[in-house]
Amino acid sequence: MLRALQTIQLKSFVLATAIYIALQLAIWLHIPEASLDFGILAKPINALNTLPFVAFLVKNCIVIVSALLLANTVIRNDVIYKHTALPYFFFLLISTLIPSNAYLSSFSLLSLITVLIFNQIVHFHDSDAPSYLVFKASILVGIGSMIHLSFAPLILVVIFSYTRFLPLKFRPITLLILGALFPWVILWVSGYTNPDLIDIVHIQPFPISRIALDITSMIIISVYFVIIVAAAFIWVDNSGRNTVKSRRLIQIVAMLLFILSALAIYLLTGTLHSIELVCLPGSLTLAYFFCSSQKMRLRNTLLFILIAVQVVSHYKELLSF
Repeated sequence: MLRALQTIQLKSFVLATAIYIALQLAIWLHIPEASLDFGILAKPINALNTLPFVAFLVKNCIVIVSALLLANTVIRNDVIYKHTALPYFFFLLISTLIPSNAYLSSFSLLSLITVLIFNQIVHFHDSDAPSYLVFKASILVGIGSMIHLSFAPLILVVIFSYTRFLPLKFRPITLLILGALFPWVILWVSGYTNPDLIDIVHIQPFPISRIALDITSMIIISVYFVIIVAAAFIWVDNSGRNTVKSRRLIQIVAMLLFILSALAIYLLTGTLHSIELVCLPGSLTLAYFFCSSQKMRLRNTLLFILIAVQVVSHYKELLSF
């Protein structure tokens, strides 16, 4: 099965989508309980999640679009040395690692925003106007920080990414600050002219309450986390064999993984949806590891383990264990 996912032929994307749908089928047969969202979009998202099937469809559309955008960016910019459908496949898996993550969440939108930011970052080195890309990327960070303040540290990734390709001068710094503040300025001006908006918009940086993780979720998250971290170390260790551009992109992905993993772990006891923050760096590190043709037996075994824990996660209620 792994070899069938290692190409960019249509059949590879169809197979990846089919596996994703097969895992999601259990959720449609046994609807899990939705977790309450928090932050500026909590009210509309919690209202939509009261209609599970509608929420599932919206979430699936966001996830598939995000995964396709990421796959397109990775292939066009040679982020991974081999063109493969694996980034698409693993993005789908991580996005709905836990059954309750089938519902829509503000973290689903943050995952999409992360993909859009990465799409700007990979063009810093070859753009005629890199400062404009910095401005767009920082606006996306600003929008994400409005959804959740904890997303704000991603501005460090934008700065780091820019300095890996170009010298940091006054103009890009100014545009970066203006871009990050621009969504907040729009909100402040709108609130000033319409005070009732402040009562509607609720900036809530932390979860309303903390939850206790069940043993199954802890095992599933731990299995994925261990394999992702191991794959990241292997990728960084092998980066010396790549071109200068590829090495710098690997460093950027590693920084994304570090920051987003820290945020995901910190918010995990507030909402299991925080795992979605790791979709982009996690899927890229796994894709790199599994795209190799060496030690196929080991890689097939690990892939089977990743899929098997998701089968247990999604079908445990139907199978009554």
